[in-house]
Amino acid sequence: MAENRRATWRRTAGASGDQRRAPRLADRPTGGEPRRDPDAAVGAERLQGRRMVHGAADPARADRLPHRSGGARRRLFRSRCDRANPRAGIRPARGGDRDSDESVQSRAHVPAIPRRASSGRVPMSIESDNLDGTTTGATEASPAPDAGVHRLLLIRGITWSAAHQMLDVALSFTSMLLLVRIIAPRDYGRAAAVVGILAMVNTLNAHVFFEQALQLPEDETPDWSLHWTFGFYLQGAMSIVCHLVAGICWTIPSYAPVAKLLHVAAFGVLFDAPNRLGAAMLRRELDFRRLKIVAACGTFARLSATVALGLAGGGAYAIVLGSNVIASLPFAIDLLVVRGWRPAPGWWRRFDRRRYADALRFGFQRTAGGLVGGVRDGLEAAILPGTLGFVGIGLVNRAQALYGTTVGRLGIVLADTVYPFLPREKRNRERYASYATLYLQVMSFIAVPGALFIGRHGPLLSRVLYGSKWAAADPLIWPGALIGLGLTAFSIASEILLAAGALRVCLTLDMVAAASVIPALVAAWTTRLTLPYAWTLAGVQASVAVVALAWASRLLQRGWWRITVIPPLAAALVGLAAGGVLPIRGLTSRPAIDLAMQAVVFLLAAALTLRIFFGAVLHRLVTLMPAGHRLRGVLLFPKERAPVLPGTPAPVSQIE
Repeated sequence: MAENRRATWRRTAGASGDQRRAPRLADRPTGGEPRRDPDAAVGAERLQGRRMVHGAADPARADRLPHRSGGARRRLFRSRCDRANPRAGIRPARGGDRDSDESVQSRAHVPAIPRRASSGRVPMSIESDNLDGTTTGATEASPAPDAGVHRLLLIRGITWSAAHQMLDVALSFTSMLLLVRIIAPRDYGRAAAVVGILAMVNTLNAHVFFEQALQLPEDETPDWSLHWTFGFYLQGAMSIVCHLVAGICWTIPSYAPVAKLLHVAAFGVLFDAPNRLGAAMLRRELDFRRLKIVAACGTFARLSATVALGLAGGGAYAIVLGSNVIASLPFAIDLLVVRGWRPAPGWWRRFDRRRYADALRFGFQRTAGGLVGGVRDGLEAAILPGTLGFVGIGLVNRAQALYGTTVGRLGIVLADTVYPFLPREKRNRERYASYATLYLQVMSFIAVPGALFIGRHGPLLSRVLYGSKWAAADPLIWPGALIGLGLTAFSIASEILLAAGALRVCLTLDMVAAASVIPALVAAWTTRLTLPYAWTLAGVQASVAVVALAWASRLLQRGWWRITVIPPLAAALVGLAAGGVLPIRGLTSRPAIDLAMQAVVFLLAAALTLRIFFGAVLHRLVTLMPAGHRLRGVLLFPKERAPVLPGTPAPVSQIE
């Protein structure tokens, strides 16, 4: 009778009884070695006074935990379900009998990435001092996330990034047309002076330290409170530096008009800490939808405030407030107000340098790379005006901008979305090599044909975008396109190395890239001509890209160049040859129509070349793309599954 009363009391008890019972449930034996949920105690404390059955019946509560990142929220929600459903609370450990786990169906609504059982072997790890992926017994195997889930997140991220890019371009262009008519050139000059000083101050910015959170594997949770503490003190110090510089400007009559603007911009430097932290959290959680929506709202608020203040006669204050203060608020408001996140109590008292050592090392090495790039920009700014003149510099910049504003934007959208996925797989050599090779392959299929097409038909594109007044830049279009291609290849290789934790190699490559400008500056100094300078810069940039790819090849699949370099290069060359053989150039007097016909011929010839000579490579890429089954039908591919390498993400049709 007493035992029955105790059992009845346990069934009707509230949260406190569930809290006492949860540890004992986790210790019951099942198909494998049980493991404790590390957030069980935290969940019990946060859920005191609530009934667990309500938490299990309300999956949306997992989204209302503002103090934790995505991985921690998923584990905390599992602990709620475990205490409400004892059977669901018994999970076998890694290597156990996953087939006998009956809790999978009960947790089907949890937005967690499924994990698969390990084979029991110690995997080859990729660390900063272990680029060859040699076996190390100290590195624990990371659980393998479901590749299909990651692929869906990646496609959504690319979609949202592309939509945000188009919206940003449209809004920025519209506001530019208004601002040039309502703000005087003198105010633009004052704002430019403030931007130059802020660029110097922001050389040491907290965001490079926050990005270390993206380097962590899937099963590790960043200490966001520690990031908050460091960012608050660092950005606070940089804000004080801005005020001090503004105070010095007050004593110099020619710089006195800039002093007030610097005082205003200093607040934006301080607000940049929570703003960058909120963006880093969303990137870590792979919440690209929220990331781009908040960014779009920030863009709209920034441009609206700038235009409104400009119409009210704000002048330079309109530019500084919009670009440097309001631009530092959207993610901070989303983090602190909308999501209600708060750092741990007592965050301001003491900063633990030992716990933040990895982020400090990452941030300072990335800052050093930025300083090296600044030295290169300084050398160009000091030498080129006296050798090429401002007209020559403008022509070179316009020639390079043809690639950057067309093909380069596609690369930015893809790189910004893909990079957060790479560090999550760095503990597994095979998966990392597969994902990195696929990333390089997709970028090559975009950059190589795009650069060659712009180099060949760049004059037509220049007439469409810039008009005939930039015809003097036509001889510089070929080297400008090759410079853009080299920079793209260098950036991809650097990102692959950085995601694997090779910080020293990345810093070395940054130094090599900075030193590579010296031969081009020598050519400009000796010849005083833009064409030798541009071709020399294109040659050294290509050499640096080859060196970077050689370093990154250690982390790629064997024979990566056969599927990433040869197919797009061959297809692009055939496309250019088809455009030169067919008599379509000069059929019309309108450059836009002529350019469109050349583009159609180029794309058809390139696609036909890939379909005939590189069918397996094209089939694999098409299968991984959205609406791949429709594209396979257009390209006359069979309906059977395309051959994919081990570790390649599954297509959508196989996981939906």
